[in-house]
Amino acid sequence: MSEVKRKNMRCSQGSLLLTGALLLGVMNIHAERVKSLSLEKKDSVVTNNSNVNGKEVKGRNVMLGAGDSSTPRTLNIGLPFSGDILINENDLPVVYTFWTQIPTTCWRYDSSLGAMGVMSFSEGALQYGKVGYIVTSSDREPGRKFRGYGGVNFSSEGNAAYDLNISTPIGKGWGISLSASEIYNHGSFDNLQFANWQDRYESFKAGVYKKYERGQVGLLYKYAMARPITGSYTPYRYLGNGKTEGFNGFDPGRDSYIVGNGLFPYIDFYTGKERMARMGADSVSRNVSHAFYLYGNHRFGEDYKLKWSMMYMHSEVALTMQYPISMNIYDKADDAFGGAKLYLPNSVVPYEGAVQMIASQYYPQVGINQFMSKGELTKSFGQHNMRLGLTYMYYNAPILQQTGTYVQTVENNPRLLSFVPAYPGVNQTFCLGGTGSYSRAFTSKTALYLADDFRLNRIFSGGVSARLEMQTGKSHAFPYPNKNYSDYGAIKTAHPDAIEDFVHKTSGKINYVLTGNILAQITKPFGLMAEATFNRYYSPYTDYAEKNSFGAPMDANYPLRNKSFDHFESVMYAGGGFYFNIGQYINLVSKLTYIKKSNIVTSENLYTTSGQYNIYPITYDINTFGWTTDIMSSVGNFNMHALLTLQNPKYNNYAYSTPDGSASYSYDDKIIPTLSKVLIELDPSYYLCNRDVRVWASARYFGKQYGNKTNTISYKGWWETFLGVDWKVNRNLSLKGQVRNLLNQKGVQGSLVGGEQITNESQMIGKGFVAEQIRPRCVEVSASFNF
Repeated sequence: MSEVKRKNMRCSQGSLLLTGALLLGVMNIHAERVKSLSLEKKDSVVTNNSNVNGKEVKGRNVMLGAGDSSTPRTLNIGLPFSGDILINENDLPVVYTFWTQIPTTCWRYDSSLGAMGVMSFSEGALQYGKVGYIVTSSDREPGRKFRGYGGVNFSSEGNAAYDLNISTPIGKGWGISLSASEIYNHGSFDNLQFANWQDRYESFKAGVYKKYERGQVGLLYKYAMARPITGSYTPYRYLGNGKTEGFNGFDPGRDSYIVGNGLFPYIDFYTGKERMARMGADSVSRNVSHAFYLYGNHRFGEDYKLKWSMMYMHSEVALTMQYPISMNIYDKADDAFGGAKLYLPNSVVPYEGAVQMIASQYYPQVGINQFMSKGELTKSFGQHNMRLGLTYMYYNAPILQQTGTYVQTVENNPRLLSFVPAYPGVNQTFCLGGTGSYSRAFTSKTALYLADDFRLNRIFSGGVSARLEMQTGKSHAFPYPNKNYSDYGAIKTAHPDAIEDFVHKTSGKINYVLTGNILAQITKPFGLMAEATFNRYYSPYTDYAEKNSFGAPMDANYPLRNKSFDHFESVMYAGGGFYFNIGQYINLVSKLTYIKKSNIVTSENLYTTSGQYNIYPITYDINTFGWTTDIMSSVGNFNMHALLTLQNPKYNNYAYSTPDGSASYSYDDKIIPTLSKVLIELDPSYYLCNRDVRVWASARYFGKQYGNKTNTISYKGWWETFLGVDWKVNRNLSLKGQVRNLLNQKGVQGSLVGGEQITNESQMIGKGFVAEQIRPRCVEVSASFNF
């Protein structure tokens, strides 16, 4: 992964969370046991059985969270968010990679989906080579008669969602399915001035299916349009000991820290000129995708079964975000730039309020093409259930990045500031500078996996599996960081041999996954279990051809970056524990887990009296040792799910220093920012009125988190709380009401921008800073119906 991409990932995590990349749903899907996901209505999509088989993770309420109702929440794996939002549709990832196409720009939870689940850590690694739990979904298919499913959802924030699916047989084994969805998400902001919706989404699906004697086949077309507006940062004042408050009366979650009129400056990559763009415009925020699925299953002789799926998608993708690049907020504008005056648009009066420096990253619409396929053959041989799978992924995507740096006021709906007063005839400029980049990636991955789930005797059962993947590809990139293409002419004049396009080829790199699990059923209700997964994958990086002692290019006017390094990262996961089941009364799983991610490459900027050093590459590890206990219980009309996780996510081998040793930092054994050491989930529910009415609550506790790598800045823990009532009016209509963030907790989460080298909390007490916020209380009502 390039340094630019790593920087973009770090800066964008909070923004991606807000757009729905990791936003959480509103539906309480831990209800009662589900006999068959494909036969249930959309408000019962995950079973609540204890998970001891290693294939699925159950009872985790993946669609119930603090955001909107159409996107899944992130399940804790003991590792920090690394970008991939893992969502499958019809056995294939909805996008190859999240950058720059966020998965939720082409996938939402609605009536078109007939089944959902969560794939276990090991199964996700085996089948797709991914790290983390994968949300799985499949589209509704026609049955034996005409059916319809629909839903509507409204919230106190002014959000609305509508969706409908109809399907019918048309004779001789043929059938059709049609779906449509519309989402109008105002977000939690009270007065976003430049757009009506923070997240606007629509989709349409049309499928035709054929059932035959030995199987079926389906062809599905999916159109999706999304226009997300990113920006979840909020200004705070740090009070010490994990306590914060909104900066100068700023209301976290209600006030917006995006420029009020939506206009932001940037430098055009090709011309080098300052330009303005508006958040919400098509070229800035609109994503359109056209996907074609061909999938099915077939039963061969001798009980061989084949399940297969293929998908081609063309997308026009745009992504834009703003994030702070200065750690502190300046309480007075005069303090920001050594006394230099700043002016509001169309003003000649110096501005005297609080200011902060902001950066914009603007990825204009580009065309992305991707093709994926998967086939899995299954067969039982005595006590062995064998699976042989083949996957193929092809990805062709350009990335054009244009950036700008500017100063804005620190207030609700901020305003741009200029160093130039708006005197008559004077052109005010707002961009302090900016450089862009261009790259194009062609990636191909072909993988074969083999799995054996076996039973040795009455007590012991288990499984072993392996995945072997070959990765090839080619990437093109403009090889001069901190330069625009408009600078290339001057570079070429000074260096006649200067290249315009750096090509990196990937030939025959091998990624692999190994998994194993064992289950010992000591008695009927009690057993022991253990599992392990190892995932190794290719992650190359590049560096400058020549660097000076500060880590900068030897010639600042010729920052050629054409040195490629083959590099592999790996993730090791192991766990073991016991389960105890007594019918429906108690289902308990308790296990110790260990997870380690190795050889992560990053960079750090280190500021000293001698100047700024760019330390790169830095290689480090992270690991988490934890204990998780999951309990589900049902007594009469009362149901309870509880989960406790105690973990210790730490950095290892993470240290860097200047070449002359004048300054150094070590994050060894420090707690990883954004991860809590204590996690609690509580999900009680009770049935009334002959089980037609269900009253439920859900609470998740996130313990104290650190905001920086030195662990000198912390945020106090908080609860995500929900309360709801579900009423099954009749077999065709269900009504729901719920309150999100019942306790209306307000606080901070996420990393403190620029805080990696704060060594003493006192340096920040009383000062302003920017981080992510917890979404405020919201009331939602919904109805789902079928006919």
